Amino acid sequence: HSSPKSVYSAMIVSYLIAKIIQDKKNKIEINFNWANQIISDAIEFTKPYLIKYFDKMCSELIKIQDSEPNKDDMYDEIIKKNIKEYYDKFVQENDPEKIIIEVNKLKYISDINFLNLDIDSLYTFKQLGVALWALRKIATNVTKFHSIISEIILEGGDADTNCAVAGSVMGTVIGYDNLPESLVTNLAYFTVLDTYIKQYLEIF
Repeated sequence: HSSPKSVYSAMIVSYLIAKIIQDKKNKIEINFNWANQIISDAIEFTKPYLIKYFDKMCSELIKIQDSEPNKDDMYDEIIKKNIKEYYDKFVQENDPEKIIIEVNKLKYISDINFLNLDIDSLYTFKQLGVALWALRKIATNVTKFHSIISEIILEGGDADTNCAVAGSVMGTVIGYDNLPESLVTNLAYFTVLDTYIKQYLEIF
């Protein structure tokens, strides 16, 4: 992905899902403190990968910019011109330390209104923030999946994406069999999606 911010968000959510599965298998107690701890662990664990990804992107961009002109590629000159024009801005906006500071602000949000979900964002920090908020909520009361999803929807904005990310994290906590029946059987193209999911799981 062209945005290290989006990649970092995806890494954190992936870590959380993996850790939730692992802790449930090991019968670790799921509660508010547990949620806070794995959120902190996820951010800390993925830091080196964010830095590595950012450094690799910078190296690749410089390599492309400094390469010999490719006369057979009609876009070569345009790409190099854009890299030269926007490289410094890219580095400034995607500095890993700045990204980590921004993500750390999302760790302990207790009020969903703080995220301003009704205001669009170019990056995935809103989706990450609502997933962290939802994880802490579901860890204190695993029966509230439907009400938490409803609360996210009512905030507006990119509601389907917000719910998809938060729902995947919460769904991992409560398990497939405990998802509200109405959100499963009434899902559009449920049969098709369910078939694909089962095929994917059989790979493992």
